[in-house]
Amino acid sequence: LEGLLARVGALYDEYARAGERVRVVVDALDKADPASRDGLTLQLDASARGLKRMEKAIGAAINDFTAEVEGRIDLRVREAAAAERRSTRLILVLALLAVIVGAFVTLVSLRVLKPIRGLTEAAKEVGAGRFEKEIVAASDDELGVLAREFNAMARNLAERDRLLAEKGAEVVRSERLAAVGRLA
Repeated sequence: LEGLLARVGALYDEYARAGERVRVVVDALDKADPASRDGLTLQLDASARGLKRMEKAIGAAINDFTAEVEGRIDLRVREAAAAERRSTRLILVLALLAVIVGAFVTLVSLRVLKPIRGLTEAAKEVGAGRFEKEIVAASDDELGVLAREFNAMARNLAERDRLLAEKGAEVVRSERLAAVGRLA
């Protein structure tokens, strides 16, 4: 581009010098006597034709420069479009990957949280006084240990309630016997 621009600049400089020569001939033509006017007129015609050729050369040089600039712009536009397509594909792949990872995490969390839901339901049952619910301890991890301890706690609470009921029945029976004894 710099070379093409330098060529246009050199042609303009040459055109300016030729224009100055034409101006000199025109000034001389204005001051010339009629006998020398014919020679100056021929010289002026030749200079004008030279200016026309230089104008065409400058136009061609500008067209070359414009074509080169447009070619480079087109190249950059194609490169930008290709980069945009690559970026779009990458974004789509990453979005798909994010959806897959999200689905995987959801499935894993459902699987991991399932025993916790069972423990929560069993705790509600025990809180309501129903000790029959047994939790299956399928693993030996912390949740398995917690399930086994919960089952043991539920059995102990059921046993305690049974013993309390028996003791309560004995107390009622004793109270009845005492009342019968007092009446007797």
